[in-house]
Amino acid sequence: MQPAMGSNARLSVVLPTYNEEGAVGIVIQDIRTYTRDYQTEIIIVDSSTDNTPVIAREMGARVISKPPAGHGDALRTGLSASQHEIIITADCDNTYPMDYIPQLVHLILSGQYDLISCNRLTNRLKKEMPLTNK
Repeated sequence: MQPAMGSNARLSVVLPTYNEEGAVGIVIQDIRTYTRDYQTEIIIVDSSTDNTPVIAREMGARVISKPPAGHGDALRTGLSASQHEIIITADCDNTYPMDYIPQLVHLILSGQYDLISCNRLTNRLKKEMPLTNK
């Protein structure tokens, strides 16, 4: 499926979450800031025991609550629930640079790429995150 060009581009952002009440609001606001030019749905796949889903819903995200079954299962759930042609996945821990979203969308819309895989750790988290967590 070829995505629509320009502001008609339809974008889903899928975020698996587990107890991210301290970051989810910031992440959703960042996504909204960098996706103003697109029709965007934010899908939170949540297994939290804290207020993550409440905050996400208050900020307009679509929340799918389910028992914990791992990161891969949460991604599959979010991908299956997506209703748009372009899908971006990220963690909801505020370590992903959401300012890259317009560049990623532009590359997909160019027709040269069907899939783009990025490394959030390059140059950004060398000191903040120990190698054992990468």
